[in-house]
Amino acid sequence: MEKTKAAIIPIIIVILFLFANVTTAQNKKVDCKKAVTQTDLNLCAKYSYENAQKNLDELYTKLFNIIKERQNDFANENDLTGKKFVDDFINSQEQWRKYRKSFVGFYSSIYQGGSIQPMIYYNIKTKITEERTNELKDLLEEFSM
Repeated sequence: MEKTKAAIIPIIIVILFLFANVTTAQNKKVDCKKAVTQTDLNLCAKYSYENAQKNLDELYTKLFNIIKERQNDFANENDLTGKKFVDDFINSQEQWRKYRKSFVGFYSSIYQGGSIQPMIYYNIKTKITEERTNELKDLLEEFSM
């Protein structure tokens, strides 16, 4: 019994040490202009994605509000109700999110197990998110005419 306790204590210490290092790395702020380690590059890719997602969310909300306000303007004789117009917009965004999740998962799996995989994952997610943001910007311009 004493040998078991003695063997468990070092294991617990190692686990706590590893957990502390992971937590520290996750909370670490990095100067992305000076990033050189793979961990820092991975974090910078994540920051870039978070910024792109924030921009997309803001634009989507703005566009959604315009569509919601003007939904009846888009109803027509083909039974396209204003509600359906709004629902179609929401559905298109949900379908796009599913596509993004699927494609990013597929693409980053090429690097499965490599330390570069998180950077690849976030870089492609950022790229696709920025492309969607540009699509919504174009749509916003259409509604502004």
